[in-house]
Amino acid sequence: MSIEARLRAPGGATRTVAAGAAAAVLLAAWGATGGERAAGIAIAGWIVGLLFWLGIALGAFSLLAVHAVTGGRWLDTLRPVLAPATATLPLFVLLALPVLFDPGAVFPWAADPSVVRHDAVVRWYLNLPGFALRGAVALLGWSVLAVLLLRPGGARRPGLGGVALIFHAFAITAIGVDWVLSIEPHFRSTVFGAALAVSQVLAALAWCALLRPEPPGTVAAAGDLARMIIAAALGAVYLGYAQFLVAWYGNLPDKAVWFLRREAAPWIWLEAASLLLTALLPIGALLPRWMRRDPRALARIGGGLLLGSARSRRRRSRRAGARTGRHRRRRRRSRAPPGGRRGYRRRRRRRRWRSPPPRPRRIGASAPRNRRDGTRPAHGRPSRAAPRPGW
Repeated sequence: MSIEARLRAPGGATRTVAAGAAAAVLLAAWGATGGERAAGIAIAGWIVGLLFWLGIALGAFSLLAVHAVTGGRWLDTLRPVLAPATATLPLFVLLALPVLFDPGAVFPWAADPSVVRHDAVVRWYLNLPGFALRGAVALLGWSVLAVLLLRPGGARRPGLGGVALIFHAFAITAIGVDWVLSIEPHFRSTVFGAALAVSQVLAALAWCALLRPEPPGTVAAAGDLARMIIAAALGAVYLGYAQFLVAWYGNLPDKAVWFLRREAAPWIWLEAASLLLTALLPIGALLPRWMRRDPRALARIGGGLLLGSARSRRRRSRRAGARTGRHRRRRRRSRAPPGGRRGYRRRRRRRRWRSPPPRPRRIGASAPRNRRDGTRPAHGRPSRAAPRPGW
Protein backbone atom coordinates (compact mmCIF):
# COMPACT_ATOMS: atom_id res chain seq x y z
CA MET A 1 0.00 0.00 0.00
CA SER A 2 1.36 3.42 -0.97
CA ILE A 3 1.71 6.32 1.45
CA GLU A 4 -1.11 8.15 -0.32
CA ALA A 5 -3.46 5.19 0.21
CA ARG A 6 -2.50 4.95 3.87
CA LEU A 7 -3.19 8.64 4.44
CA ARG A 8 -6.53 8.49 2.64
CA ALA A 9 -7.64 5.43 4.56
CA PRO A 10 -10.15 6.05 7.40
CA GLY A 11 -8.17 7.51 10.28
CA GLY A 12 -4.85 7.33 8.44
CA ALA A 13 -4.00 11.03 8.64
CA THR A 14 -5.14 11.19 12.27
CA ARG A 15 -2.89 8.30 13.26
CA THR A 16 0.07 9.89 11.47
CA VAL A 17 -0.39 13.25 13.23
CA ALA A 18 -0.90 11.53 16.59
CA ALA A 19 2.31 9.53 16.16
CA GLY A 20 4.27 12.67 15.33
CA ALA A 21 2.82 14.55 18.30
CA ALA A 22 3.63 11.67 20.65
CA ALA A 23 7.24 11.56 19.40
CA ALA A 24 7.57 15.34 19.93
CA VAL A 25 6.21 15.06 23.49
CA LEU A 26 8.62 12.23 24.31
CA LEU A 27 11.56 14.22 22.92
CA ALA A 28 10.57 17.29 24.95
CA ALA A 29 10.14 15.24 28.14
CA TRP A 30 13.52 13.55 27.69
CA GLY A 31 15.22 16.90 27.09
CA ALA A 32 13.58 18.47 30.15
CA THR A 33 14.44 15.64 32.57
CA GLY A 34 17.71 14.26 31.19
CA GLY A 35 20.09 17.03 32.20
CA GLU A 36 22.05 19.62 30.25
CA ARG A 37 23.48 17.18 27.72
CA ALA A 38 20.08 15.66 27.00
CA ALA A 39 18.57 19.13 26.58
CA GLY A 40 21.21 20.05 23.99
CA ILE A 41 20.68 16.83 22.03
CA ALA A 42 16.89 17.28 22.17
CA ILE A 43 17.04 20.86 20.87
CA ALA A 44 19.48 19.85 18.13
CA GLY A 45 17.16 17.01 17.08
CA TRP A 46 14.22 19.40 17.13
CA ILE A 47 16.08 21.80 14.82
CA VAL A 48 16.90 18.95 12.41
CA GLY A 49 13.25 17.91 12.22
CA LEU A 50 12.10 21.50 11.97
CA LEU A 51 14.44 22.22 9.05
CA PHE A 52 13.38 19.03 7.28
CA TRP A 53 9.61 19.62 7.39
CA LEU A 54 9.95 23.37 6.94
CA GLY A 55 12.06 22.65 3.85
CA ILE A 56 9.22 20.70 2.24
CA ALA A 57 6.73 23.47 3.01
CA LEU A 58 9.04 26.22 1.72
CA GLY A 59 9.85 24.21 -1.40
CA ALA A 60 6.13 23.95 -2.13
CA PHE A 61 5.80 27.69 -1.42
CA SER A 62 8.57 28.42 -3.93
CA LEU A 63 6.94 26.30 -6.64
CA LEU A 64 3.57 28.01 -6.14
CA ALA A 65 5.27 31.43 -6.34
CA VAL A 66 7.12 30.46 -9.52
CA HIS A 67 3.88 29.24 -11.08
CA ALA A 68 2.17 32.51 -10.12
CA VAL A 69 4.80 34.33 -12.22
CA THR A 70 5.25 31.96 -15.16
CA GLY A 71 2.05 29.90 -15.33
CA GLY A 72 1.88 26.49 -17.00
CA ARG A 73 0.02 23.20 -16.81
CA TRP A 74 2.66 21.43 -14.74
CA LEU A 75 0.99 22.57 -11.50
CA ASP A 76 -2.40 20.99 -12.28
CA THR A 77 -1.37 17.55 -11.02
CA LEU A 78 1.05 18.76 -8.33
CA ARG A 79 -1.26 21.27 -6.67
CA PRO A 80 -3.12 18.63 -4.55
CA VAL A 81 0.22 17.96 -2.80
CA LEU A 82 1.86 21.40 -2.90
CA ALA A 83 -1.15 23.34 -1.60
CA PRO A 84 -1.53 21.39 1.70
CA ALA A 85 2.23 21.52 2.26
CA THR A 86 2.22 25.31 1.81
CA ALA A 87 -0.80 25.66 4.09
CA THR A 88 1.23 24.25 7.00
CA LEU A 89 3.58 27.27 7.10
CA PRO A 90 1.62 29.12 9.86
CA LEU A 91 2.13 26.09 12.14
CA PHE A 92 5.90 26.53 12.05
CA VAL A 93 5.58 29.84 13.91
CA LEU A 94 4.63 27.77 16.97
CA LEU A 95 6.93 24.85 16.19
CA ALA A 96 9.97 27.17 16.16
CA LEU A 97 9.40 28.37 19.74
CA PRO A 98 11.24 25.43 21.44
CA VAL A 99 14.46 26.63 19.79
CA LEU A 100 14.37 29.70 22.08
CA PHE A 101 14.15 27.65 25.30
CA ASP A 102 17.89 26.96 25.48
CA PRO A 103 19.67 28.27 22.35
CA GLY A 104 23.06 28.13 24.06
CA ALA A 105 22.96 24.33 23.95
CA VAL A 106 23.21 24.42 20.13
CA PHE A 107 24.48 27.87 19.13
CA PRO A 108 27.87 28.68 20.71
CA TRP A 109 27.47 32.45 20.26
CA ALA A 110 24.37 32.38 22.49
CA ALA A 111 26.32 30.79 25.35
CA ASP A 112 29.56 32.74 24.86
CA PRO A 113 29.54 35.77 22.50
CA SER A 114 33.34 35.89 22.59
CA VAL A 115 33.53 33.00 20.09
CA VAL A 116 32.59 35.52 17.39
CA ARG A 117 35.68 37.36 16.19
CA HIS A 118 34.11 40.78 15.62
CA ASP A 119 32.21 42.56 18.39
CA ALA A 120 30.16 44.51 15.85
CA VAL A 121 28.67 41.25 14.52
CA VAL A 122 27.49 40.32 18.01
CA ARG A 123 26.20 43.80 18.71
CA TRP A 124 24.25 44.33 15.51
CA TYR A 125 23.37 40.88 14.20
CA LEU A 126 24.27 37.67 16.05
CA ASN A 127 22.37 38.14 19.31
CA LEU A 128 19.24 36.57 20.79
CA PRO A 129 16.83 39.51 20.21
CA GLY A 130 17.89 39.79 16.57
CA PHE A 131 17.77 36.02 16.15
CA ALA A 132 14.18 35.85 17.44
CA LEU A 133 13.08 38.93 15.48
CA ARG A 134 14.43 37.71 12.14
CA GLY A 135 12.91 34.27 12.63
CA ALA A 136 9.50 35.76 13.52
CA VAL A 137 9.51 38.12 10.52
CA ALA A 138 10.50 35.34 8.13
CA LEU A 139 7.92 32.83 9.39
CA LEU A 140 5.09 35.36 9.59
CA GLY A 141 5.91 36.72 6.13
CA TRP A 142 5.91 33.23 4.64
CA SER A 143 2.61 32.47 6.34
CA VAL A 144 0.87 35.60 5.03
CA LEU A 145 2.15 35.13 1.49
CA ALA A 146 1.19 31.44 1.58
CA VAL A 147 -2.40 32.34 2.47
CA LEU A 148 -2.49 34.84 -0.41
CA LEU A 149 -1.08 32.32 -2.88
CA LEU A 150 -3.64 29.71 -1.85
CA ARG A 151 -6.63 32.01 -2.33
CA PRO A 152 -8.77 31.45 -5.44
CA GLY A 153 -7.00 33.13 -8.33
CA GLY A 154 -3.74 33.43 -6.40
CA ALA A 155 -2.03 30.93 -8.70
CA ARG A 156 -2.23 33.40 -11.61
CA ARG A 157 -0.99 36.64 -10.06
CA PRO A 158 2.49 37.58 -11.37
CA GLY A 159 2.78 40.55 -8.99
CA LEU A 160 2.07 38.44 -5.93
CA GLY A 161 4.43 35.72 -7.14
CA GLY A 162 7.24 38.23 -7.70
CA VAL A 163 6.83 39.72 -4.21
CA ALA A 164 6.78 36.21 -2.71
CA LEU A 165 9.99 35.20 -4.51
CA ILE A 166 11.83 38.41 -3.53
CA PHE A 167 10.80 38.04 0.11
CA HIS A 168 11.73 34.36 0.04
CA ALA A 169 15.23 35.15 -1.26
CA PHE A 170 15.97 37.47 1.68
CA ALA A 171 14.20 35.35 4.30
CA ILE A 172 15.82 32.04 3.38
CA THR A 173 19.25 33.68 3.43
CA ALA A 174 18.66 35.06 6.94
CA ILE A 175 17.23 31.79 8.24
CA GLY A 176 20.07 29.79 6.68
CA VAL A 177 22.66 31.98 8.38
CA ASP A 178 20.88 32.05 11.76
CA TRP A 179 19.70 28.46 12.10
CA VAL A 180 22.46 26.58 10.27
CA LEU A 181 25.66 28.54 9.62
CA SER A 182 25.76 30.23 13.03
CA ILE A 183 26.26 26.82 14.66
CA GLU A 184 29.88 27.36 13.60
CA PRO A 185 30.20 31.17 13.51
CA HIS A 186 33.61 31.21 11.80
CA PHE A 187 32.26 29.69 8.57
CA ARG A 188 30.69 32.01 5.98
CA SER A 189 29.15 31.26 2.59
CA THR A 190 27.41 33.72 0.30
CA VAL A 191 25.82 30.97 -1.79
CA PHE A 192 24.42 28.97 1.13
CA GLY A 193 20.98 30.61 0.97
CA ALA A 194 20.57 29.72 -2.71
CA ALA A 195 21.77 26.16 -2.10
CA LEU A 196 19.29 25.77 0.77
CA ALA A 197 16.41 27.11 -1.35
CA VAL A 198 17.17 24.72 -4.24
CA SER A 199 17.43 21.76 -1.86
CA GLN A 200 14.02 22.69 -0.45
CA VAL A 201 12.51 22.70 -3.93
CA LEU A 202 14.03 19.27 -4.48
CA ALA A 203 12.49 18.04 -1.21
CA ALA A 204 9.05 19.36 -2.24
CA LEU A 205 9.28 17.61 -5.62
CA ALA A 206 10.32 14.39 -3.87
CA TRP A 207 7.29 14.75 -1.60
CA CYS A 208 5.08 15.05 -4.68
CA ALA A 209 6.68 11.95 -6.21
CA LEU A 210 6.20 10.00 -2.99
CA LEU A 211 2.49 10.80 -2.76
CA ARG A 212 1.86 10.23 -6.50
CA PRO A 213 -0.81 12.89 -7.12
CA GLU A 214 -1.38 12.06 -10.82
CA PRO A 215 -4.44 9.98 -11.77
CA PRO A 216 -3.91 6.30 -12.66
CA GLY A 217 -2.80 5.81 -16.26
CA THR A 218 -1.39 9.35 -16.63
CA VAL A 219 2.27 9.28 -17.63
CA ALA A 220 2.77 12.81 -18.98
CA ALA A 221 2.60 14.35 -15.51
CA ALA A 222 5.11 11.83 -14.18
CA GLY A 223 7.52 12.76 -16.98
CA ASP A 224 7.27 16.49 -16.13
CA LEU A 225 7.86 15.76 -12.45
CA ALA A 226 10.89 13.59 -13.24
CA ARG A 227 12.44 16.32 -15.39
CA MET A 228 11.94 18.89 -12.63
CA ILE A 229 13.56 16.52 -10.12
CA ILE A 230 16.61 16.12 -12.39
CA ALA A 231 16.92 19.90 -12.82
CA ALA A 232 16.62 20.55 -9.07
CA ALA A 233 19.13 17.79 -8.25
CA LEU A 234 21.66 19.22 -10.72
CA GLY A 235 21.18 22.70 -9.26
CA ALA A 236 21.68 21.45 -5.69
CA VAL A 237 24.84 19.55 -6.67
CA TYR A 238 26.24 22.56 -8.54
CA LEU A 239 25.70 25.01 -5.68
CA GLY A 240 27.03 22.58 -3.10
CA TYR A 241 30.14 21.91 -5.15
CA ALA A 242 30.61 25.65 -5.75
CA GLN A 243 31.03 26.21 -1.99
CA PHE A 244 33.72 23.54 -1.81
CA LEU A 245 35.46 24.76 -4.99
CA VAL A 246 35.71 28.36 -3.78
CA ALA A 247 37.20 27.27 -0.44
CA TRP A 248 39.69 24.90 -2.12
CA TYR A 249 40.77 27.02 -5.08
CA GLY A 250 40.97 30.24 -3.07
CA ASN A 251 42.95 28.46 -0.32
CA LEU A 252 40.77 30.05 2.39
CA PRO A 253 41.73 28.60 5.79
CA ASP A 254 38.51 29.64 7.61
CA LYS A 255 36.32 27.86 5.07
CA ALA A 256 38.67 24.92 4.56
CA VAL A 257 38.52 24.06 8.27
CA TRP A 258 34.74 23.58 8.03
CA PHE A 259 35.21 20.95 5.32
CA LEU A 260 38.28 19.32 6.88
CA ARG A 261 36.49 18.71 10.17
CA ARG A 262 33.85 16.72 8.31
CA GLU A 263 36.34 14.28 6.85
CA ALA A 264 36.15 12.14 10.00
CA ALA A 265 33.39 9.66 10.80
CA PRO A 266 30.42 9.88 11.01
CA TRP A 267 30.26 13.09 8.97
CA ILE A 268 31.98 11.67 5.90
CA TRP A 269 29.47 8.79 5.81
CA LEU A 270 26.53 11.16 6.17
CA GLU A 271 27.89 13.26 3.32
CA ALA A 272 28.38 10.20 1.12
CA ALA A 273 24.86 8.92 1.86
CA SER A 274 23.36 12.35 1.22
CA LEU A 275 25.24 12.72 -2.09
CA LEU A 276 24.17 9.25 -3.19
CA LEU A 277 20.48 9.66 -2.31
CA THR A 278 19.96 13.27 -3.40
CA ALA A 279 22.19 13.46 -6.50
CA LEU A 280 23.64 10.28 -7.96
CA LEU A 281 20.57 8.08 -7.49
CA PRO A 282 17.89 10.41 -8.91
CA ILE A 283 19.99 11.70 -11.80
CA GLY A 284 21.24 8.26 -12.82
CA ALA A 285 17.95 6.44 -12.30
CA LEU A 286 15.82 8.99 -14.14
CA LEU A 287 17.91 9.06 -17.31
CA PRO A 288 15.97 6.17 -18.94
CA ARG A 289 12.68 7.33 -20.40
CA TRP A 290 10.66 4.46 -18.98
CA MET A 291 11.84 5.34 -15.46
CA ARG A 292 10.73 8.94 -15.85
CA ARG A 293 7.24 7.85 -16.87
CA ASP A 294 6.73 5.26 -14.12
CA PRO A 295 4.94 6.71 -11.05
CA ARG A 296 6.00 3.80 -8.84
CA ALA A 297 9.67 4.31 -9.67
CA LEU A 298 9.29 8.04 -8.98
CA ALA A 299 7.74 7.23 -5.60
CA ARG A 300 10.73 5.10 -4.61
CA ILE A 301 13.18 7.74 -5.81
CA GLY A 302 11.21 10.41 -3.94
CA GLY A 303 11.52 8.40 -0.72
CA GLY A 304 15.28 8.13 -1.20
CA LEU A 305 15.51 11.86 -1.87
CA LEU A 306 13.67 12.68 1.36
CA LEU A 307 15.93 10.32 3.32
CA GLY A 308 19.02 11.97 1.82
CA SER A 309 17.60 15.41 2.58
CA ALA A 310 17.06 14.43 6.23
CA ARG A 311 20.67 13.21 6.47
CA SER A 312 21.89 16.46 4.91
CA ARG A 313 19.91 18.53 7.44
CA ARG A 314 21.39 16.49 10.27
CA ARG A 315 24.93 16.98 8.96
CA ARG A 316 24.52 20.75 8.65
CA SER A 317 22.73 21.25 11.96
CA ARG A 318 25.38 19.66 14.20
CA ARG A 319 28.84 20.87 15.07
CA ALA A 320 31.62 18.74 13.66
CA GLY A 321 33.40 18.67 17.01
CA ALA A 322 30.34 17.34 18.88
CA ARG A 323 31.05 13.62 18.74
CA THR A 324 29.30 11.03 20.83
CA GLY A 325 29.61 7.31 21.50
CA ARG A 326 32.10 5.45 19.38
CA HIS A 327 33.16 8.61 17.54
CA ARG A 328 34.95 10.22 20.50
CA ARG A 329 38.39 9.20 19.32
CA ARG A 330 40.72 12.08 18.64
CA ARG A 331 41.34 12.63 14.98
CA ARG A 332 44.99 12.61 14.03
CA ARG A 333 46.12 16.00 12.85
CA SER A 334 47.95 16.32 9.60
CA ARG A 335 51.43 17.80 9.69
CA ALA A 336 50.94 19.45 6.34
CA PRO A 337 50.36 23.22 6.46
CA PRO A 338 46.93 24.64 5.56
CA GLY A 339 46.38 24.30 1.85
CA GLY A 340 48.86 21.41 1.45
CA ARG A 341 52.48 21.49 0.35
CA ARG A 342 51.59 22.99 -2.98
CA GLY A 343 49.71 25.89 -1.40
CA TYR A 344 52.59 26.48 1.03
CA ARG A 345 55.12 26.71 -1.81
CA ARG A 346 52.83 29.02 -3.77
CA ARG A 347 52.43 31.43 -0.82
CA ARG A 348 56.17 31.34 -0.20
CA ARG A 349 56.89 32.30 -3.83
CA ARG A 350 54.39 35.14 -3.61
CA ARG A 351 56.01 36.54 -0.46
CA ARG A 352 59.44 36.29 -2.04
CA TRP A 353 58.26 38.02 -5.21
CA ARG A 354 56.42 40.83 -3.39
CA SER A 355 59.22 41.61 -0.92
CA PRO A 356 61.39 44.62 -1.91
CA PRO A 357 64.94 43.91 -3.13
CA PRO A 358 67.58 44.18 -0.38
CA ARG A 359 69.84 47.21 -0.23
CA PRO A 360 73.36 46.26 -1.44
CA ARG A 361 76.21 46.21 1.07
CA ARG A 362 79.30 48.37 0.85
CA ILE A 363 82.54 46.47 0.44
CA GLY A 364 86.18 47.35 -0.08
CA ALA A 365 87.40 50.21 -2.25
CA SER A 366 88.80 47.87 -4.88
CA ALA A 367 85.34 46.99 -6.24
CA PRO A 368 83.89 49.23 -8.96
CA ARG A 369 81.21 51.68 -7.95
CA ASN A 370 77.60 51.49 -9.05
CA ARG A 371 76.56 54.31 -11.36
CA ARG A 372 73.11 54.77 -9.75
CA ASP A 373 73.66 54.94 -5.98
CA GLY A 374 77.45 54.88 -5.63
CA THR A 375 77.59 51.56 -3.74
CA ARG A 376 80.15 48.85 -4.45
CA PRO A 377 78.66 45.46 -5.47
CA ALA A 378 80.00 42.11 -4.28
CA HIS A 379 81.95 39.69 -6.54
CA GLY A 380 82.43 42.37 -9.19
CA ARG A 381 78.78 42.19 -10.42
CA PRO A 382 76.73 45.35 -10.91
CA SER A 383 74.27 45.65 -8.01
CA ARG A 384 70.60 46.52 -8.26
CA ALA A 385 69.54 50.00 -7.45
CA ALA A 386 68.18 50.76 -3.98
CA PRO A 387 64.38 50.61 -3.83
CA ARG A 388 62.52 53.83 -4.27
CA PRO A 389 60.54 55.25 -1.35
CA GLY A 390 57.08 53.68 -1.23
CA TRP A 391 57.98 50.19 -2.50
